[in-house]
Amino acid sequence: HLPEHDGKEGIRNMIVGITGNIGSGKSTLGKFIELQGFEVIDADVIGKTLLLKGEKGYKLVVEKFGEKILKENL
Repeated sequence: HLPEHDGKEGIRNMIVGITGNIGSGKSTLGKFIELQGFEVIDADVIGKTLLLKGEKGYKLVVEKFGEKILKENL
């Protein structure tokens, strides 16, 4: 059970990091927290977005490690 918040002060200003192994429920917990009215920043989503083909992050990784890291369908 999450504490109540008024959307102005208090725990709204708290930063919480959720970590865990693959399949441990991090995304499920994040969705639950979001449904409670809290902002959730998902680093997995940010990372995947930065590495989309054509994005600057994608280009930088390919420049650094070479095209040998790419699968044929990428």
